[in-house]
Amino acid sequence: MDGANLTHPDRSEAPRSATSDSATPGVALGTTKPISSSLDEAIQYSFTLGHDTQSVWTDVRCLRWSDLAVLLTTHHVGPKKGSCIVPATFSGQRRHKSDAQRIDVVFLDSDAGASMDEISSAVAKHGWAAVISSTHSHLSSRTRVKRSNWDKFQTTAADKAAAPAAFLQKEKGFLPHIAAGASVAGEDVDHVTFEHQPCPKFRIAIPLLHPWLAADYENQGQANAAWKERIEALASALSLDHDQSCTDTSRLFYLPRRPTDGPLPETRVLQGQPCDLFSLPSAPTPVAAMAALGASGQAQASVKEDTTAKIVFEDPDTKEHLDLRAWARTHASRFEMVKALHTRRPSIFVGKVAGGTKHHIRCVNEDQHTNVGSDFATIVINAGESSSKGFVYHCRHAHCDGVDRLLFLRQMLEQGWLRIGDLTASEFLSDRKSLNHVVPGIAGGCEKKWLEIGSDAEIGFRVREELVQRFNHVVFDDGEFWYYNQLHWETISTESLWCAVFAYDGARFYTPTGEPSNVKLSKGRVESILACMKPLLWRRRFFAEAAAGINCSSGFISFAADGTPSLVAHSPDHRHRHVIAGHWPCNVSTDVKATSLLHRLLHGCFQNDHDSDAKMDLLAEVAGIAALGQATRIVQPKALICVGKQAENGKSQMLAMLRSLLPKSAVSVISPARFADRTFACHLVGKLLNAPDELAGTDAIASDMFKQIITGDPISVRDVYRSAFEFEPCAQHVYATNTLPVFKDGMDRGVRRRLLVLTFNRVIPKEERLERIGQRVGEEEADLLLDWAVRGAARLIATQAFTTPASSTEALRDWMYSSDPVLAWLESGEVEFGQSSHVPETRVSVAHDKFHRWASEEGFCRDRLPAVNSFSQRVEAAGKGVTKKRTSEGARFVGLGCTGAGTDGGSGLWRR
Repeated sequence: MDGANLTHPDRSEAPRSATSDSATPGVALGTTKPISSSLDEAIQYSFTLGHDTQSVWTDVRCLRWSDLAVLLTTHHVGPKKGSCIVPATFSGQRRHKSDAQRIDVVFLDSDAGASMDEISSAVAKHGWAAVISSTHSHLSSRTRVKRSNWDKFQTTAADKAAAPAAFLQKEKGFLPHIAAGASVAGEDVDHVTFEHQPCPKFRIAIPLLHPWLAADYENQGQANAAWKERIEALASALSLDHDQSCTDTSRLFYLPRRPTDGPLPETRVLQGQPCDLFSLPSAPTPVAAMAALGASGQAQASVKEDTTAKIVFEDPDTKEHLDLRAWARTHASRFEMVKALHTRRPSIFVGKVAGGTKHHIRCVNEDQHTNVGSDFATIVINAGESSSKGFVYHCRHAHCDGVDRLLFLRQMLEQGWLRIGDLTASEFLSDRKSLNHVVPGIAGGCEKKWLEIGSDAEIGFRVREELVQRFNHVVFDDGEFWYYNQLHWETISTESLWCAVFAYDGARFYTPTGEPSNVKLSKGRVESILACMKPLLWRRRFFAEAAAGINCSSGFISFAADGTPSLVAHSPDHRHRHVIAGHWPCNVSTDVKATSLLHRLLHGCFQNDHDSDAKMDLLAEVAGIAALGQATRIVQPKALICVGKQAENGKSQMLAMLRSLLPKSAVSVISPARFADRTFACHLVGKLLNAPDELAGTDAIASDMFKQIITGDPISVRDVYRSAFEFEPCAQHVYATNTLPVFKDGMDRGVRRRLLVLTFNRVIPKEERLERIGQRVGEEEADLLLDWAVRGAARLIATQAFTTPASSTEALRDWMYSSDPVLAWLESGEVEFGQSSHVPETRVSVAHDKFHRWASEEGFCRDRLPAVNSFSQRVEAAGKGVTKKRTSEGARFVGLGCTGAGTDGGSGLWRR
């Protein structure tokens, strides 16, 4: 996209320009003067833009320097988070450093208090062009830190009055004049807030003379390491204390914003030349690299692993010494760190597992983080599930990034997370070879293959053999190829499949005449080969016949016929495609449960409801059946509709909580109005929960497709540009609405038996509301949420039916009658039905007249009442045992009598 047409992703119009500055620039505040630059305007710089952090990262734009300056100096009023820019471009759709390909402009964040003039002078000294812009927290005068960090610092502080300033300088890196006079402004159980001088915070963008290209290095790891080292060199050249996360090649930066009540933004555009990043001298190397990361727990610098220096731990009780470097040479490649920590210190896990192997934990060095707490910045991986050399411990915080994993392991021993014996215990050592969860490019480095006849079928058979050899368990079902990754079944990406086929491009074979020939692949041939593989790997109803149970981080929770749960090891035979980020059993005290976010959300929504317990039981059962993946396998599948006439009653947060129970890959948000579109319905494949924030109109709810999806009947779907296939839906459906829609032709029995209404009557007072409480339950209380769902699933399996609150029955009845006046009339006292051998009869015309009279008196609109033919059809379809027959006197209902009618109506005629 041409930079001249660039628009801010938050706005439809082009952003304002900022002022260009010369050698002694001033601050430009909200000006509209076009930007000039000494840079060649023919040069364009590439970036990736997104509307939020969850974007698909395909919006690659090439911008002139002047256009970039406009974008980075235009501040919009609003929250910090929103549209964003990434200096890197990527090989695929995800934003990950393993996919970063090119960077043309370097971004640095200065958060320690350097002023605009100081930063400008440092850049101008080198003659570089730059765009400098204040960030969202510019000139903030309050900083929040973890109480444990502050408490630890105070124990060694000689001057208590000056301790806040000293703390901010040492722990936060603040410049002395920013920290001067700092004081404690507030504190709670977990955090302390400091008041200090307003702290300038700026973002600096500098164009590069030569781009960083991942292709210039032997592998992506070397490329990323080189970028990190160059950013350190740049920061050193500018004498800036920068945000360490800027060294990540996939780093995201929010586009300029400022708070409503914040200071005016400061921006400056410096003329100059591009920075020759790769000719800068390296940053000084620390003299004592990480020597202090031991008992003190503080990482003094970001240091790469030194494979020669000893790292020794001394057991304070036994005085036993362990050389961790020597241990690593024989055991690190087999150490199951996740399993060991789950056994010894399960409380450190925060309930999130990425990609089935990356377990998020509290960092053992979290006391030295800028912002402490469960921020999903630290992961551990078992050696048997790692593609690197052994177990993985990685934390992206500035104090931890790049630190030797053995130093973290030593801290775990020092803090009692693990014991020396655990490092060599057989239960924590794996015999498995390292598992690569991504199909590598098989074509890379392979010699030419030989084939018998070179047909598509032969190549498909060979590729199938290679996949099975590599992954052991491979199947084709629901329109995709799948492999088992030791925790759950996962799709093999289209890119990986194509790479596997590419290995046969140029493969040799002999023609029937004996002439040598080579395979020449094209898009059509690759697709033909993959089509040949499908029947070889197809397993009919493979996932439709998945085992009933919940696949979680601890294992597979199976249930006996009476609902009793038990934990077994993961197995491909379970046929589950997702892993829930939670551990079970959950050993949490009653007191902890009573103060949890989960308890607060549930009881806050249903407080003072006469059937509140039944409502909470129902929600637990819905969560449980979704986690089981068996929502369409029970006797009476139901779609849950959360209804509350007033806002702020918690129903949206309840949906957010249900969604947070499951991994994102297991959740869809497709409205019933989209079910009829097969290209939308295909996105229900493999989903355990469909929970959009809207309820469609009655036409969609009354449709045959809605009924089929709710009950799990096989449906035919297709993705865009792909062949149609058939699958059996298994998702639990949950919707939210303020008002229930009216069925213009009545609510038929098929719809009624598929719906369950849950009422939200209480408006949550402002003082009780917590922002994002539903999502926070899943993020912060994953184990507790999973335990709640397990108990709900156990109850549902034992009773074979959802708990139905009295208010739900009443709400569905009211909805049914308000939508269907015929059904409401049949349930009124105006109608009698046959009893024992007595069978009443009534002329259809008389019944229709009495229905019209009753409906008008009850307030139904006469214009919308059904005509006699439609009326008779709906009476017969109501399931009351009423039939219709033809007589010489006209059509008559058999089995229905109208109360109070005369003999001319026939309602008093009883047949014996």
